[in-house]
Parts: sequence; C-alpha cells; structure tokens
Amino acid sequence: MKINILKIFQPVLFLLISMNLNAQSSITFKVTSLKPGDSCTVYVQKSAEVQYYKIIKSGNDSIATYKFDNLANGKWEVKIDATGYYFPTSKVVELNANDKLVEVRLSPVVLNSTTNYVYQWKDDSSYVGHAQQSYINTPYSIQVLNSTITIPDDFSSVTLYNKYGIVLSNELNRWTNEDAYRLFMTVSRNSLFQTFGEGSPVKVNSVWKIVDTDITDDIKIETVDNIKFVTISKKAFVYANPSVGVLDGIKGRFFSKRLNHAIVAYSTNFGNDKDLINRLALERYGFKFLIPNAELKALMSEDFSNFQEFSAFEKITILDMIEELPEGMHSQTNLKYFVRRIAGQVNPKYPQAAAVAWTGLKTIEFMNAAFQGNDYFNIQRLVLHEKSHFLWAGLFDKKLKDDWADIGSWYLDPTVSSGWSTTKTTEFVSAYSHANNPDEDMAESISFYVMNPDLLMSRSIRKFEFIRDRIMNGTRYVAMIRQDLTFMVYNLFPDYNYPGKIKRVDVKVEGKSNEDKKITLEIELNVVDSARDGASSGYTRFASSIGTIFDVGLSPVDKNGYILRGQITISKFFKSGYWTVNQIMVSDAVGNKRYENNNTFGLKLFLDNPLEDLVPPVYIDNTLKLGKGISKFSGMGPSEDTSGISTQYIEAKFDLSDKNAITYIGTNYAIPKLDEKGVKSELQLGVLGVDSRYYKVDSANRDIKHITYRYPIPEYFPKGFYELTMMYLVDEGGNPKRAFFMNDTASFKISAGDLKTSKHVRDSIFIDTKYPDFIPPVLDINAITIKATPTNPKAPDGETLFEMEFFAKDSSAYIGNEAGVKHGGYILRDPQGKQHGFSMQNDFDKIKGNFYYLVADPDGKPGYWRKYKVSTLLPKGSSPGLWGVESMDLIDRSNNTKRYSFVELVRFDIEEKDSSQKVNPIVEILGKKVNAKNVDSVSLSISCKTCAQKNYRARIYSDMGGESVLYEGVMDKDSIVVKNIKLKGVNDGTIYATVFVLDTAKVLLGIGKAQYTKDVVAPKSSILKTNLSNFGKSNIDSLIFDMKVSELNCEYTLVLTQSSIVKNSSINTPINAPINAVKIMSIKTSATAVGDSVVFNGKLTDSVFKLKNIKISNFEDGLIELKIIIKDSLGNETTPVKTSIYKDTREPVITIKKSTITDLKATYTIESNEFLSNSLIKDSIKINVGKIDSIAKVGNKLYNVFITRVCNDTLILTVKPNSLMDTVGNKNSTTSITGIEKLIPDNPSVSGLNYCQGAGANQLTANILTGHNSVWYSSPSGTASSTTAPKPITTNIGKVDYYVSQVKATTGCESFKTKLTVTVFEVPAAPILSRDTANFLVSSATSGNTWYKDSAILKDSTQKIKPLTPGAYNVKTTQNGCVSAISTTYYFLVTDILKLSSTEFIKLAPNPFQAKLNFDFFIKGYQRLNLDVFEISTGNKVASRVGLTPGAPIYLPELTSGTYIVRITSTDGKLSYQFKMVKM
Repeated sequence: MKINILKIFQPVLFLLISMNLNAQSSITFKVTSLKPGDSCTVYVQKSAEVQYYKIIKSGNDSIATYKFDNLANGKWEVKIDATGYYFPTSKVVELNANDKLVEVRLSPVVLNSTTNYVYQWKDDSSYVGHAQQSYINTPYSIQVLNSTITIPDDFSSVTLYNKYGIVLSNELNRWTNEDAYRLFMTVSRNSLFQTFGEGSPVKVNSVWKIVDTDITDDIKIETVDNIKFVTISKKAFVYANPSVGVLDGIKGRFFSKRLNHAIVAYSTNFGNDKDLINRLALERYGFKFLIPNAELKALMSEDFSNFQEFSAFEKITILDMIEELPEGMHSQTNLKYFVRRIAGQVNPKYPQAAAVAWTGLKTIEFMNAAFQGNDYFNIQRLVLHEKSHFLWAGLFDKKLKDDWADIGSWYLDPTVSSGWSTTKTTEFVSAYSHANNPDEDMAESISFYVMNPDLLMSRSIRKFEFIRDRIMNGTRYVAMIRQDLTFMVYNLFPDYNYPGKIKRVDVKVEGKSNEDKKITLEIELNVVDSARDGASSGYTRFASSIGTIFDVGLSPVDKNGYILRGQITISKFFKSGYWTVNQIMVSDAVGNKRYENNNTFGLKLFLDNPLEDLVPPVYIDNTLKLGKGISKFSGMGPSEDTSGISTQYIEAKFDLSDKNAITYIGTNYAIPKLDEKGVKSELQLGVLGVDSRYYKVDSANRDIKHITYRYPIPEYFPKGFYELTMMYLVDEGGNPKRAFFMNDTASFKISAGDLKTSKHVRDSIFIDTKYPDFIPPVLDINAITIKATPTNPKAPDGETLFEMEFFAKDSSAYIGNEAGVKHGGYILRDPQGKQHGFSMQNDFDKIKGNFYYLVADPDGKPGYWRKYKVSTLLPKGSSPGLWGVESMDLIDRSNNTKRYSFVELVRFDIEEKDSSQKVNPIVEILGKKVNAKNVDSVSLSISCKTCAQKNYRARIYSDMGGESVLYEGVMDKDSIVVKNIKLKGVNDGTIYATVFVLDTAKVLLGIGKAQYTKDVVAPKSSILKTNLSNFGKSNIDSLIFDMKVSELNCEYTLVLTQSSIVKNSSINTPINAPINAVKIMSIKTSATAVGDSVVFNGKLTDSVFKLKNIKISNFEDGLIELKIIIKDSLGNETTPVKTSIYKDTREPVITIKKSTITDLKATYTIESNEFLSNSLIKDSIKINVGKIDSIAKVGNKLYNVFITRVCNDTLILTVKPNSLMDTVGNKNSTTSITGIEKLIPDNPSVSGLNYCQGAGANQLTANILTGHNSVWYSSPSGTASSTTAPKPITTNIGKVDYYVSQVKATTGCESFKTKLTVTVFEVPAAPILSRDTANFLVSSATSGNTWYKDSAILKDSTQKIKPLTPGAYNVKTTQNGCVSAISTTYYFLVTDILKLSSTEFIKLAPNPFQAKLNFDFFIKGYQRLNLDVFEISTGNKVASRVGLTPGAPIYLPELTSGTYIVRITSTDGKLSYQFKMVKM
C-alpha cells in the first residue's frame, strides 16, 4: 500500500487554497419529499483523500438544501444517505468553474411482505474485451554458453586468508578453485568483513567447510574460542558468479544472489548483530532501521511506544529482497526509513494494511501481519511491493506511468475509494492489484516479476514485457525450485480458461424492517467452453457508506459452476441504506481467477433497517485489569476444563459500552522474544459471539458489558511483560472499534468525528514461565521425499495425488521441555506460476484430534525427530508440466515459526552493445487485418538500418490470453517480410508482436513492437424477431425485421424467399425496398413460384438493428423464408441464419382442455392453433358455476385459466365469440367444454346399533373417507348439525333415528345424509331353576338359555338339561341381545359311593349336607377309618375325625358353607380316598 504525505510550507498551502477559490466551482444539493424534521447526509468526493459531507434537515416544505463551495475542477462523486427512504445510488458530475445543481427525490420505504429488496442486473453485451484464457507458459531454460572460470591455483584461498583471516578446510569436502573464487568474490563485495592490511599480522577468525548436502539458510556457524567454524552448502555456489548463457533466444549473464545471502547471514550473525546489519542497510541500500526513540516519534508523529525493533529475520529478509533488484534500484533518495509497528497493533488509518509506503515521509511502515502468520513468499513479495512504490514515486516519469495505466485499462473514477477503476478482469496477479490503482498494480506486478515471473507472464505478457523492457532494462528472473522437490503432472485436458465473465447478478433481501435480513446473492457466468468456464468458488465484500462491511462467499449451485450463490444473515442493526461492492472474484478449482469491479457488472443492495446502529462499541477507560492464576485447560483457548491440564493463565477484565450486543471482543498483546531484545511477537486473544462465560450485561445499565476471560500460558510460553497494545471490538451493527494502548497518548491523533478509534494508557503484566521456548522447529531439509500419482494414468486429466514425507522436531534452550510442533503449511507452484497453499492441520489431526489446539505434545517427546506425512489431491484440469514444492513453514506451540524456501531466484541480465550498434526496428503486420481467410498466411514486416545479416526473434500473442507463437530467422537485408506466419493457435483479439533484433552472438540490439487485430470468428448474429409471424391484408406491407450482432461496422444481406404456397396468387410487380435502408439486388417478375426471392443489403448502424416497412404484399400465402448473412470489417462472414414467416387467413381455432384439478382449484388451458394478437381476459370467459380467479399467459397461443369451483360436479366453460384475434385480425367462434369432476362426496356407510336398556353407550360412528369429516344431524331435513358424534341414551326402550353426512376437508363439499337407527331393548328377568321328576333341571325361560356348572358354561342351550354329575348349576337368558342376571344356584347332588370291588365300598351321604354326614363302609381287614376335611381353596385342614366305624353319623358344625375335600384314610396308611362335599 502506498500513501503520499507531503509536509507543505505555508506559502504553498496558501497558493493551493487560492487556486481552489479562484475556480469558484460548487455543488448544490436539493432534496425533496423528505418528511418535515427528517434528516439526510449528502456527500461529495473527489478521491480517497478528498471527501466532504453534511447532515441536512428538511423544513415544513419537505425540502432540504446545502451548497458545497470552493470545489476544485474535475470529476466529483455525489451521493446521499437517507435512513427510511429509497434513494438513488451515486453519480459523477464534472466541474469546470461552474455550479452544479443535484436534485434528489426520496421515496419512503414501505414494505408489504418479508421480501425487503430485490435487484437484478443482466449484461446483454457480447463479452468482447474480456479474456477467456490465461496465457499458456512455454517451458524455458537457460542455455549455458560458457561457465568456465580461469583462476590461478590457490589464489582465492590464499587471498581469503591473507585479507580476511578466512581458512578454507577440506575436512568434509574438497574446495575447488571455482568455489573458492566464488566465495572470495562474494566476500570482497561485502563491506562488513574485517580486512588485514599489507604487512599487518593475519588473525584467523573463521574456518570454512563445504558440503554437498542442503543446509538450512545454506550456512551454519559454530563458535569455539572466538573462532567461527562455518559449514556452507555447495548448492549456494552454483550460480554465484555470472555465467554467459541464452534465455529466450537472447544472450546475457545469469547469476544468483544465494551465496550473497549466505555471506550476509554470516557477516551479520543472521541479522542478530544490530550494528553490522544497520550499517549494511545504510551503506548499501541507503536507509535506516529505526528503533523506538525520539527520532521515530518525530518522524511518525506518534508515541514511539507504538513501535518496536525489527527482528533479525525481518531485517535480513528485507535486505536480501532489495538485493535481488537491479543495482540501480538498491538505494533511493526518497526512501530513508524502515519502521516496525509494535506487535498487536494495526495502522490506525489503514487497519487492513500489512505495510504502508509513506512516500511523503520517505518511510515504509511494516505491521506485525507482514511477518507473523505470513508465508515466506508473501513476506518477500511484500518487501518488493512496498519498495516499488518508491520507484513509482521517485523514478518513473509521467509517460511511463500513463503507458502503464493504458496497459491495465485504468481510468480515473471518483465513485470508488481508490479513485481508479479498470475495465480488465483477468490481467492481474492478485485481487489487490485489480481493486486499487495503477500504482498498486505496478507494485504487485514488479514483486511477481522478480519472485514469480511465471504467474505474471501467464496473466499478462504485455505487463511482463513492459516491466522487462521499460523498467528492468531487459533483466529477467527465473524461479528455480530444488530439483528433488519437483514432480510432473500429466494432463491431456488442461484447464487454462478463466471462469466466465459475470452476465447476471441477482440480489434478494428477505426480512421485514425490524427483523434480521437474509441476503441472497446469485451470479451467472457467461459460458463459451461449457467444460472449462465454470467456477468453484467466489467472494465479494459489501460496504456501507460508513465503512462497515460484511463478506459473502459464493458456491456453485450444481456441478457445472455457471451459477454461484451465497447467503448470509445480517443483523437488523446494520447500516440502513445502499451497500456497495467494489469487486467480485470468481475462481475455478485449478486457481484460474477473474476479478470484476462495478464497471463490468451491476449490483445494488438496499437495507431497510430503521433500528440501524451507527455507533461503535466503547472501551470504558481505566477499567482494564490484567491478572494471572492457575486453572485447568484442555486446549489453547479461553474455555476452562476441570479435566484438562493445570496451567498458568493470563486474565483480562474490562468494561465495554454499547446499546446492542458486542459480537467480537479481541485483546492483542505484545509479548517478548527472549533471544532478541526489543523484539516482540503478537498474542491475539478473542471471543466470538456473546458467551455468558466471559460476557455479563450490567443489571442496572444494559449498555455496559463486563468482560472477563482467561487464556492458558503454558510453561513453554515466553517469560516477561505481556503488554496489551490494542483491543478490537465489533458490535451487532458491524461497527468496528480499535482501542489503541500506548505509554503516552498525547501525540496520538484521532480525526474529528472518528468513532472507530480510541486511545488509552497501556497496561502490562509480568508472566513468569519455567521453560520459555523461543527457538523454532527444525526440518531435516535433506530428508524430504515427495510422490505424485495420477489418478487416471491411462487418460491423465491432471488429477494427481501429491504426498510428502519429512522429519521435523522442536528445539528449546530447555532440552526435554520443548513446546512441540503444532502446525505447518506448504505451497506448491505449477508451471503457470499459480501458487497452491495447503495447511498441514488435517494431516496433523490424524496424529491426534484437534492437534493444533493441544496444550501439550501428544506423545510427550517434542524434541525427538518425528516423521510426518501430508498429502493433497490436485484437481482435474491442473496444469501439465513440472510442479514443485515452493516452501514449507513449521510452527511450534509457543508460536515460533521457521520458514523454508526451496526457490532460488536466478537473475538474467542481457548483454548490451554500445549505443552506436543499437537499432530501432519498425514492425508492421501487412494488411492490418487477420481473418479466417488469411490466418495461416500472415505477413510481418521488419525493417531497420544496418540490420542485414542480423537475427530476428518475433513473439506474437493476443490480449485475450492463450498461446503465443514464436518465429525466428536471419534478416538477409535491412527490410524483410516474414511470410506465412500461422496464427491459428493464437486467440482472437488485439494481437501484439514483439520483435528482438540480435547480432550473430545473440546479443540484443533492439526491440520493435506492433499491434493489430485478429478475428477469425464470424460475428455472432441472431434474428431476434419479426413483428409478424402470420399476416393478412391489413398489415401485409408493414413487416419489421430485427437483428442482433456481436460486432459493429458490419454489412448485411437479407434474402426473402417463397418457401411454400397454400393457395394460388402471383407477384406481378417488384417488391419495394424498405425506406432508407436497402437496395433490391434481384427479383423474378414472372408469376410467383416456390423459390422466388428478393434481396436487400446495407450497413448495420448498431448491434441491434431494425429493418422497417418491408413490403411483402405480393407474396403468396404460405411460408416465406428470411435469411440473413453478416460480414464484419475483417471480411469474416456468418453462417446464414434463417427464420420463416407464414401468411394465414384462417380464423384461430380454440381448444379448451382440463389441465389440473386439486380440490376446488381447477386449471384449464385455452390454446389457439396460431399466435394471438390480443390477450385473453376474464370477460371473455363464462362459467356456469364458480369463480374465475385469474388468467396467466403462457405463450402467444396458450393461456392458463385458474378457477375456484363450487360444490357441483359439472362445470361448463365457454370462450365467448370474437374474444381472441390472430395476428391478422381473425376472430374466434364460441368454444365450450363440459367437465364432470366428482366434488360431492359419497354418502357415508353406517350400521344400525342395538343397546340394552340402561347399558353404557359410545359415540356413534360412520365409515368416513380419508380426508373427510363427519357431520351429525337429528332429523333428515334439519340444519342444526354437529361435528361431534352424539352418544345414544339407553334409559328408554324403543328406536331413535340419527343422520350423518361427510364433508371433504380440503373443499368443504358435503355429501347427502345417511340414516342410522339405534334400538334399545328391555333386559329380561333372571330365570328360575327347578327340578322335575325325571331329575331334569328346568329354566323358566323358554329360549335364549345359557347354562353354567360350577361357573363354567355348558354347551346345552335348551330350556332343560339332565345333570350327570353333582355340582352348582345356574342359568342366564338372552333376549334381543340383552342378557338377564344369573339365576340362583341349584346344587344338584348324588350320594357319593366309592365302589372298591363287588363287595367293598365307602359311602358318604347326603351331598350337599347341612350339619350331619352319614358314613358307611365295608373294606376287608378294616373296622375303623379316619376322616379329614380340607378347604378346597387353601388346602388347610379344617376338621378331623378318627376311629369312625361303619354307619356312624358325623357332625361338622365348625364348617361354614362351601365346598370341601374330604379324605378317608386308614391308620396304617395303606388306604386313602377323597370326596368333594358341599356344606349347605
């Protein structure tokens, strides 16, 4: 980011003010329809730095006015913000010493539904001017011509010892003369080495060993007895000294700064020797690293406690990257200072910036975000980016800047904050370069030109060549990845296509005024190549007029990726009014990206939020209390866990104020780096959302929120003072607040009206840890293995499984107490230069879940080497060719980071001749037009003085991306024509030719350029419509023909031909030409027959063109074919596009069909056999019953009629006569349809019910159809009804009739009634039992008897039964289904006689008995027996008699009535018999 700050002396300031006053330009706002007392805000803006606004209130006349005076001439953006009103978006006015009146009429917001706002934009253009494809990079290599260096034996090693005290040791590997020489030359260019003069004693200060393997940072240093023992990698020497070679056909010298970087690391102790590295910065690069002191405070006008020292890594990275630039760019008078803002703080004015180039202050300010959490490439790129701003400000002239702006299609645009917009969408290396201005675009492009030239070349060859030829004077860079970390990707179907240009934008806002809003954004992409033009993701940011923001991510709705949609719900407290979008980015799966701004799409978003919250939250000063303690945590976060690990924590307590909830609360700390005094890193602690564990609302004042949260500080965290440097707060309205904490707030300036920034006195707390780990993890860079496996090797499509294994461990000054590796990342670079970054988090989670958040290493041995494996699946379409691992980062749990880059930048400087030998070739495409006819035979003219026998090298490419072609050869004279150049593979568009003229040794002598147009695609044309499809006498001579084409300046040929004839007619006179439009080319004058035609031609004046008043009265009825051919300015012709019109004199035939019927809603279609010229209306239709709800036009011949029917099975629908007309005025006849649909339900079926008098009754039921309800009536004609079924009354004997119908729930249609009869019968009396003379038991009931014996039902149902066994007998009778009570019990008994033999027996009588039993027996051998009585239910013995003789009476008065078991036994136990007896 670049910012100009000019310290202007008072006379200059006065002059500028005077000039503005003399201009006398002004803008007056007049706002109408603003309710009395309401206010609005009006703005005028010229650039990001020049904006004025005023809040104005309306009077009783509902008008508010305000005048902005003394405005500078030029373009100004004017806009308005009015809560509760719809208001127009901004517009641009131009001032030129004049006054402008801007009138705005407001409309109050009125909502009738939940859909708050809908917006749609469509692009009807042909998408010309927007590249479809990236440039396809051609693999290149450096051809070495001469790498031999002639060196005297031992010269370098002797000189290194004698001059610098450096001893070269062959202990590990032998030093070659070449490597010793390269080391000597590199050391001699470094001013930091101590030298020994001639004659002075030489002191050995270092011993150097060389190895073949890779070493981290290429060099390792160990100090023993004040002598440094250095081990250096031989790989740093490969390109250390310039060698002669050829790149892209041009001779030059190539070399690398890799060895230089290692030597700088040695001479400055890896940047830790502050004096030496600061000296190097000043002497070689002309700037100072400022430290926090009075000088820095005076420079930045801010308390120096808001800054810190650069770390050693940061300093050495900055110097290494500036060293990569050509020497003339190393030191600039307009760049004097590098400053580092303290960890935890952002720049107050540009909080999103990682670095700011303050060109007016000659200073680059780096924020913590530039380094901590950033990957190696982007740290290096950012240094070059910020440095480039000073090249723009101090080195580049106006013409160079203007030419660069032209290449990027930049133009001044006051409607955007940067003041610039571009019409290009793909020719940018990043979204940032597209979204800002030419300066930022140049800074980004230069940084990629050095760091990743392949990406710049694949995005824009023109920009690449501009920087190469106009800025770098031919110097080029080649990024070389370590060979063993490269792999091949195979793809027969590569995807070089950018996602299609946006052609449609839909925005919908759902939610009422006082509700949260659901926002849906949908975009549709233009598709040329259906297989490759889709996108896999998209992103945009919405911004309000007060600077609040929200982001929306977009995802494809299907696998094609042509339509992407995103949704977000935002609070009802967000800013009301219009929100704008500056950029939409869409990307496909392989990283092809298109960036569009509001110059290339349309998007409006309006939020009606009367509850808008415009005030950010406030930190209540002096409420911060920092503390510490011990608790248990299971992860690195604010949530305490009783089952976690006991560890120290830091606690922050403070109060905030906001009328609404605060959705994010973050505290940023600067914590010490123990191995570097004055250097700090950032510890960012935050809570997202309202969590009652940390967030309490004050009971007395709900605006006040009490915040308390803790964060674990394990023993491996840094020891020292933890300083709170900034709070970042966001409320429900999206309003951000940054509270800066510093030692002295007096010099910290906050602009008037800035509610987003506050300043406070800093607080800190001392944290004491036992084992502070300040050493980053270690990677064994010689033990990295990679593997790439195509998933479809037979037909490779780019989808490739990449796997990488490596060994790593953590380090600490406290061995055994290392923090442990917690995270990492790696970047793969493809042949197009696209960088694909991958996190190792998912791979590490396979070791243990939530690996990143663990407090302690899972295996407890973080200091031991551990093997890690990571993998990713590269998507289909990935670029074929050589990929490589660009870099890796490893982070330990103490947040120490080590970055490893595997890219070596090899610089190529062209070999130049003196000015007398240079040439200025003139290049021209002959004919200037490349079309389909000459695409493979283009001629190119090259001419210049003294060019005979020189070599030429011509590269030709399109501004629409794709492939380039290369032609080279020898000029046999000063002016030649290269013929038969084949451009078929080059995309259509503006073609650029760059021609190098070289001498015979391939030394560049001059460059010539040309541009021209290539178009081998015929213009796309389409016949939009004719005004007539059928025609008759009334309109026979008024045919209008519409055409649409994708190009302008085209010629057309229109042919009308009689295709068929349906009745006899003739053409006897010529057909007249359309007025002022065409000329008749040929016509037959004989009788018209099939095939006769007439021809018109002319020029198109617009992309949409009408041919009017074409007279066709003499054509016969039937088909007439219309054929159009378009020819563009380059001679490409379209394929003929045809359509037909039809002459028809017949009346339209109307057909009515039933389409659908659901309940009472019916849809009928009314269709004509031909197109209709009028519309069907309700008055044109008649129905016998029901209501016509609406009529929907489906097409020019078809209508849907929506009807609500009544409960009637028959519908008659009639289209009245003369209601519809065809295109020639023919009217219809009456048409009717009778439809029978069963709407009245069938009667419900029922069954009559019988009840016994006094019995309980249930509610009546009927068989009701599903989806129907019953309705009950008391009489057949009664209207009183109930949906609750009645319950019959059974107290009275007789019959009662009930009536029931059923109603369909969805229609309300009721069936006819069904009668249901309920009969109540008398309950019969209990029957009386008697015994007749034949020992039959007789019931008094003559029928319906049910007999029981001992409570068990008997099968017999007659009036009398013959008992066969003794027992208790009962009977019931059933009459009409009613059952009587049971009769009294009749005990039918017989004398119990047990026959033991013909003479032996035992006898008990009577049975039943009352008080006495007669007992008799005869059993041989027994004179006495015993008797026991048992209860039948319990088995308990209740009576006993012994020694009973035959004939003895037995009295049992102790027994109660009931049934008993009587057991007869003998005293000797041999006899035992049982009887069942009943006691009366």
